[in-house]
Amino acid sequence: MEGRARAAKRNFELALSQAWHTEAFAREKRLKKLAEYLEGPPKARTADEILDAFLMFQALGAPMTIREVN
Repeated sequence: MEGRARAAKRNFELALSQAWHTEAFAREKRLKKLAEYLEGPPKARTADEILDAFLMFQALGAPMTIREVN
């Protein structure tokens, strides 16, 4: 049930975000080229950025053990 509730919340937030962006585009006098709105290729992440992401997941309750391997 918790998973379904999270999915419903995520879907609601996505719909709200789409509505917000639709209105933002409607208020623009002239739109930029589509490529300027789309994200480019993903940038490389540093080891610290990746570790921070995993620590955030762990803090949110994801069951994991993080250890350094070297």
